[in-house]
Amino acid sequence: MPNHVYCIDIDSSREAVWQALTDFGGASWIPKVVSTEAVSDEQRGVGAEQRIKHLILPPHSKRVMSWSDAQRVEVRYVGLPEQIASMSENWWLADQKGLITVTVDQHYELNLGEAIMNIVPFVQDALKQDLFEALAGLKHYVETGDPTTSDFIQMAATELREGYTSTIRPA
Repeated sequence: MPNHVYCIDIDSSREAVWQALTDFGGASWIPKVVSTEAVSDEQRGVGAEQRIKHLILPPHSKRVMSWSDAQRVEVRYVGLPEQIASMSENWWLADQKGLITVTVDQHYELNLGEAIMNIVPFVQDALKQDLFEALAGLKHYVETGDPTTSDFIQMAATELREGYTSTIRPA
């Protein structure tokens, strides 16, 4: 199963980063997400589920599979297009010299079929770019308090990603 692993340093408290990362009613830091809503009785912890309306993808959900409070959360995506057979992400926080390092390990399996296997690199790059935008959006939101969703258009997502690219690094 292919994966992308990247991290970013955020100048904030662990609690503020964790709150933004695990707010299943919000997610105002994820570019290309138009809106979200909690759809489970559980709002926090294992079993919490969030419905996502995305700018490009059809509506889908992410569900918490494991949770270590203020340290690590694993989510699995449900209802993605059939070309993405499965996708999950592990997010964890670490204290580093007065900063919080956020690392995300994204695992996915594609189901593109033989006829279109030549587009695999483009799909992998798109998944990586979305991950960069999510890390950049989280940093921007936690450090400034400014949301990056709602009317946030593709051009703005690209500008945000490019503005923070130098701060994102392989883990």
